[in-house]
Amino acid sequence: ADLSKLFLSVPPLPEQQKIASILASVDDVIETTQAQIEKLQDLKTATMNELLTKGIGHTEFKDSALGQIPESWEIKTIGELFEVLGRIGWRGYTVDDLRDSGVLVLGCTQISKKHKIDLSKPVYLSEEKYLESPDIMIETNDIILAKTGNTIGKLALIKDGLGRATINPNTVILRPKSKVQEFTYQALTSEEYQAKFWSFVAVGAQPSLNQQNIKSIKISLPPLPEQQKIASILTAMDEQIEQKQQKLAQTQSLKTALMQDLLTGTVRVEVDA
Repeated sequence: ADLSKLFLSVPPLPEQQKIASILASVDDVIETTQAQIEKLQDLKTATMNELLTKGIGHTEFKDSALGQIPESWEIKTIGELFEVLGRIGWRGYTVDDLRDSGVLVLGCTQISKKHKIDLSKPVYLSEEKYLESPDIMIETNDIILAKTGNTIGKLALIKDGLGRATINPNTVILRPKSKVQEFTYQALTSEEYQAKFWSFVAVGAQPSLNQQNIKSIKISLPPLPEQQKIASILTAMDEQIEQKQQKLAQTQSLKTALMQDLLTGTVRVEVDA
Protein backbone atom coordinates (compact mmCIF):
# COMPACT_ATOMS: atom_id res chain seq x y z
CA ALA A 1 0.00 0.00 0.00
CA ASP A 2 1.14 3.55 -0.69
CA LEU A 3 1.22 5.16 2.75
CA SER A 4 1.64 8.62 1.21
CA LYS A 5 -2.02 8.48 0.11
CA LEU A 6 -3.38 7.92 3.65
CA PHE A 7 -5.23 10.87 5.13
CA LEU A 8 -4.80 11.71 8.81
CA SER A 9 -7.05 14.09 10.69
CA VAL A 10 -4.63 16.51 12.32
CA PRO A 11 -5.86 19.14 14.79
CA PRO A 12 -4.24 22.59 14.96
CA LEU A 13 -0.82 22.58 16.69
CA PRO A 14 -1.97 24.06 20.06
CA GLU A 15 -4.69 21.38 20.25
CA GLN A 16 -2.17 18.66 19.33
CA GLN A 17 0.05 19.82 22.18
CA LYS A 18 -2.86 19.84 24.65
CA ILE A 19 -3.88 16.30 23.63
CA ALA A 20 -0.27 15.07 23.95
CA SER A 21 -0.02 16.66 27.39
CA ILE A 22 -3.29 15.00 28.59
CA LEU A 23 -2.15 11.56 27.40
CA ALA A 24 1.34 12.06 28.89
CA SER A 25 -0.18 12.83 32.31
CA VAL A 26 -2.24 9.62 32.14
CA ASP A 27 0.96 7.73 31.21
CA ASP A 28 2.63 9.21 34.30
CA VAL A 29 -0.16 7.86 36.54
CA ILE A 30 0.17 4.42 34.88
CA GLU A 31 3.97 4.36 35.40
CA THR A 32 3.71 5.56 39.03
CA THR A 33 1.03 2.95 39.84
CA GLN A 34 3.09 0.16 38.23
CA ALA A 35 6.13 1.20 40.31
CA GLN A 36 4.00 1.25 43.48
CA ILE A 37 2.70 -2.27 42.73
CA GLU A 38 6.24 -3.59 42.23
CA LYS A 39 7.40 -2.02 45.52
CA LEU A 40 4.43 -3.46 47.42
CA GLN A 41 5.03 -6.91 45.90
CA ASP A 42 8.71 -6.80 46.92
CA LEU A 43 7.73 -5.67 50.41
CA LYS A 44 5.16 -8.49 50.67
CA THR A 45 7.78 -11.10 49.63
CA ALA A 46 10.31 -9.80 52.19
CA THR A 47 7.68 -9.56 54.96
CA MET A 48 6.39 -13.05 54.13
CA ASN A 49 9.89 -14.59 54.27
CA GLU A 50 10.48 -12.96 57.66
CA LEU A 51 7.10 -13.83 59.22
CA LEU A 52 6.93 -17.42 57.94
CA THR A 53 10.34 -18.30 59.40
CA LYS A 54 10.83 -16.03 62.41
CA GLY A 55 7.29 -15.09 63.37
CA ILE A 56 6.50 -12.02 65.47
CA GLY A 57 8.81 -10.97 68.32
CA HIS A 58 10.49 -14.33 69.09
CA THR A 59 13.88 -14.50 70.82
CA GLU A 60 14.13 -18.28 71.37
CA PHE A 61 14.50 -20.66 68.44
CA LYS A 62 14.95 -24.44 68.01
CA ASP A 63 16.22 -26.75 65.26
CA SER A 64 13.60 -28.56 63.20
CA ALA A 65 13.20 -30.52 59.95
CA LEU A 66 12.67 -27.12 58.28
CA GLY A 67 15.64 -25.36 59.90
CA GLN A 68 15.46 -22.98 62.85
CA ILE A 69 11.94 -22.07 63.95
CA PRO A 70 10.56 -20.22 67.01
CA GLU A 71 10.46 -22.35 70.20
CA SER A 72 6.62 -22.35 70.39
CA TRP A 73 6.10 -23.44 66.76
CA GLU A 74 5.61 -27.03 65.58
CA ILE A 75 6.11 -28.92 62.33
CA LYS A 76 3.01 -30.44 60.74
CA THR A 77 2.37 -32.04 57.35
CA ILE A 78 -0.40 -30.92 55.00
CA GLY A 79 -1.92 -34.39 55.56
CA GLU A 80 -2.16 -33.71 59.31
CA LEU A 81 -3.70 -30.26 58.82
CA PHE A 82 -6.02 -30.92 55.85
CA GLU A 83 -8.11 -33.59 54.22
CA VAL A 84 -6.86 -33.84 50.62
CA LEU A 85 -9.80 -34.56 48.29
CA GLY A 86 -9.71 -35.18 44.54
CA ARG A 87 -11.92 -36.13 41.60
CA ILE A 88 -10.38 -39.50 40.82
CA GLY A 89 -11.27 -42.77 39.12
CA TRP A 90 -14.90 -43.24 38.09
CA ARG A 91 -15.81 -39.72 39.19
CA GLY A 92 -14.30 -38.09 36.11
CA TYR A 93 -16.63 -36.49 33.57
CA THR A 94 -16.88 -35.85 29.84
CA VAL A 95 -17.92 -32.95 27.62
CA ASP A 96 -21.46 -34.35 27.73
CA ASP A 97 -21.60 -33.52 31.46
CA LEU A 98 -20.87 -29.80 30.88
CA ARG A 99 -23.64 -27.19 30.86
CA ASP A 100 -24.09 -23.50 29.92
CA SER A 101 -24.87 -22.49 33.51
CA GLY A 102 -25.42 -23.95 36.97
CA VAL A 103 -22.77 -25.61 39.15
CA LEU A 104 -19.27 -24.16 38.78
CA VAL A 105 -16.29 -26.44 38.14
CA LEU A 106 -12.93 -25.08 39.31
CA GLY A 107 -9.82 -26.17 37.43
CA CYS A 108 -6.40 -24.63 36.75
CA THR A 109 -7.97 -22.00 34.41
CA GLN A 110 -10.15 -20.68 37.24
CA ILE A 111 -7.13 -20.00 39.53
CA SER A 112 -5.10 -16.90 38.66
CA LYS A 113 -1.31 -16.57 38.87
CA LYS A 114 -1.99 -14.30 41.84
CA HIS A 115 -3.58 -17.28 43.65
CA LYS A 116 -7.16 -16.01 43.48
CA ILE A 117 -10.35 -17.46 42.00
CA ASP A 118 -10.81 -16.10 38.46
CA LEU A 119 -14.22 -16.69 36.88
CA SER A 120 -13.58 -14.83 33.61
CA LYS A 121 -13.78 -18.24 31.82
CA PRO A 122 -16.29 -20.22 33.91
CA VAL A 123 -17.09 -23.89 33.31
CA TYR A 124 -20.36 -25.46 34.50
CA LEU A 125 -21.25 -29.07 35.29
CA SER A 126 -24.55 -30.95 35.31
CA GLU A 127 -26.57 -31.21 38.51
CA GLU A 128 -26.35 -35.04 38.43
CA LYS A 129 -22.55 -35.07 38.21
CA TYR A 130 -22.31 -32.52 41.04
CA LEU A 131 -24.59 -34.53 43.35
CA GLU A 132 -22.68 -37.74 42.57
CA SER A 133 -19.64 -36.62 44.65
CA PRO A 134 -20.72 -34.81 47.85
CA ASP A 135 -17.19 -34.87 49.37
CA ILE A 136 -15.79 -32.63 46.62
CA MET A 137 -18.56 -30.04 46.82
CA ILE A 138 -16.50 -26.91 47.57
CA GLU A 139 -16.95 -25.28 50.98
CA THR A 140 -15.91 -21.90 52.40
CA ASN A 141 -12.29 -22.07 53.76
CA ASP A 142 -11.28 -24.87 51.36
CA ILE A 143 -8.01 -24.31 49.52
CA ILE A 144 -8.12 -25.34 45.83
CA LEU A 145 -4.71 -26.46 44.50
CA ALA A 146 -3.68 -27.10 40.87
CA LYS A 147 -1.90 -30.47 40.69
CA THR A 148 -1.41 -31.07 36.96
CA GLY A 149 0.33 -29.36 34.03
CA ASN A 150 2.45 -26.23 33.99
CA THR A 151 0.26 -24.50 36.57
CA ILE A 152 1.12 -26.89 39.44
CA GLY A 153 1.10 -24.99 42.74
CA LYS A 154 -1.45 -22.32 41.83
CA LEU A 155 -3.96 -22.15 44.66
CA ALA A 156 -6.89 -20.15 45.95
CA LEU A 157 -8.62 -19.82 49.31
CA ILE A 158 -12.41 -20.06 49.00
CA LYS A 159 -14.31 -17.18 50.59
CA ASP A 160 -18.05 -16.86 51.19
CA GLY A 161 -20.28 -16.22 48.20
CA LEU A 162 -18.83 -18.57 45.58
CA GLY A 163 -22.08 -20.54 45.39
CA ARG A 164 -22.33 -24.20 44.45
CA ALA A 165 -19.08 -25.49 42.99
CA THR A 166 -16.91 -28.58 42.58
CA ILE A 167 -13.43 -29.35 41.17
CA ASN A 168 -12.15 -30.87 37.96
CA PRO A 169 -9.60 -33.75 37.87
CA ASN A 170 -6.61 -31.35 37.63
CA THR A 171 -7.16 -29.82 41.06
CA VAL A 172 -7.54 -31.01 44.65
CA ILE A 173 -9.32 -29.60 47.67
CA LEU A 174 -7.35 -29.04 50.88
CA ARG A 175 -10.09 -29.02 53.55
CA PRO A 176 -8.82 -27.70 56.91
CA LYS A 177 -9.27 -29.93 59.97
CA SER A 178 -8.85 -26.83 62.20
CA LYS A 179 -8.57 -23.06 61.61
CA VAL A 180 -5.23 -23.16 59.79
CA GLN A 181 -6.38 -22.19 56.29
CA GLU A 182 -5.47 -18.45 56.24
CA PHE A 183 -1.90 -18.96 57.47
CA THR A 184 -1.30 -22.09 55.38
CA TYR A 185 -2.70 -20.42 52.26
CA GLN A 186 -0.22 -17.55 52.65
CA ALA A 187 2.66 -19.98 53.32
CA LEU A 188 1.87 -22.12 50.26
CA THR A 189 1.90 -19.06 47.95
CA SER A 190 5.52 -18.30 48.96
CA GLU A 191 8.39 -19.06 46.55
CA GLU A 192 9.73 -21.72 48.92
CA TYR A 193 6.53 -23.80 48.89
CA GLN A 194 5.86 -23.22 45.20
CA ALA A 195 9.31 -24.78 44.59
CA LYS A 196 8.44 -27.69 46.93
CA PHE A 197 5.41 -28.59 44.82
CA TRP A 198 7.61 -28.80 41.73
CA SER A 199 10.29 -30.86 43.52
CA PHE A 200 7.96 -33.90 43.28
CA VAL A 201 7.50 -33.64 39.51
CA ALA A 202 9.46 -36.14 37.38
CA VAL A 203 11.48 -34.67 34.51
CA GLY A 204 10.05 -35.39 31.06
CA ALA A 205 6.69 -36.61 32.33
CA GLN A 206 3.37 -34.76 32.13
CA PRO A 207 3.80 -32.68 35.30
CA SER A 208 1.56 -34.01 38.05
CA LEU A 209 1.42 -34.13 41.84
CA ASN A 210 -0.20 -37.06 43.58
CA GLN A 211 -2.14 -36.76 46.82
CA GLN A 212 0.58 -38.55 48.85
CA ASN A 213 3.16 -35.97 47.69
CA ILE A 214 0.86 -33.15 48.71
CA LYS A 215 0.08 -34.71 52.12
CA SER A 216 3.80 -35.17 52.88
CA ILE A 217 4.74 -31.45 52.59
CA LYS A 218 5.84 -30.08 55.96
CA ILE A 219 4.81 -26.68 57.30
CA SER A 220 6.16 -24.81 60.34
CA LEU A 221 3.09 -23.76 62.28
CA PRO A 222 2.78 -21.05 64.97
CA PRO A 223 0.11 -21.23 67.71
CA LEU A 224 -3.30 -20.13 66.36
CA PRO A 225 -3.30 -16.50 67.69
CA GLU A 226 0.08 -15.86 66.00
CA GLN A 227 -1.08 -17.60 62.80
CA GLN A 228 -4.05 -15.22 62.68
CA LYS A 229 -1.84 -12.14 63.25
CA ILE A 230 0.61 -13.17 60.52
CA ALA A 231 -2.20 -14.02 58.09
CA SER A 232 -3.96 -10.70 58.71
CA ILE A 233 -0.72 -8.71 58.06
CA LEU A 234 -0.14 -10.55 54.76
CA THR A 235 -3.83 -10.38 53.74
CA ALA A 236 -3.83 -6.60 54.33
CA MET A 237 -0.78 -6.31 52.04
CA ASP A 238 -2.59 -8.41 49.39
CA GLU A 239 -5.56 -6.03 49.58
CA GLN A 240 -3.29 -2.99 49.09
CA ILE A 241 -1.72 -4.61 46.02
CA GLU A 242 -5.16 -5.50 44.66
CA GLN A 243 -6.41 -1.91 45.08
CA LYS A 244 -3.39 -0.59 43.16
CA GLN A 245 -3.93 -3.20 40.43
CA GLN A 246 -7.56 -2.11 40.09
CA LYS A 247 -6.42 1.53 39.85
CA LEU A 248 -3.91 0.53 37.16
CA ALA A 249 -6.57 -1.32 35.13
CA GLN A 250 -8.95 1.66 35.41
CA THR A 251 -6.26 4.14 34.31
CA GLN A 252 -5.30 1.94 31.35
CA SER A 253 -8.97 1.80 30.31
CA LEU A 254 -9.22 5.57 30.69
CA LYS A 255 -6.18 6.05 28.42
CA THR A 256 -7.71 3.78 25.74
CA ALA A 257 -11.00 5.72 25.88
CA LEU A 258 -9.22 9.10 25.79
CA MET A 259 -7.14 8.08 22.78
CA GLN A 260 -10.27 6.93 20.99
CA ASP A 261 -12.03 10.25 21.70
CA LEU A 262 -9.18 12.75 21.36
CA LEU A 263 -7.27 11.25 18.42
CA THR A 264 -10.40 10.90 16.28
CA GLY A 265 -11.75 14.34 17.10
CA THR A 266 -14.90 12.86 18.71
CA VAL A 267 -14.10 15.08 21.68
CA ARG A 268 -12.26 18.37 21.11
CA VAL A 269 -10.11 20.00 23.75
CA GLU A 270 -10.30 23.70 24.43
CA VAL A 271 -7.08 25.58 24.05
CA ASP A 272 -6.55 28.89 25.84
CA ALA A 273 -6.29 31.72 23.38
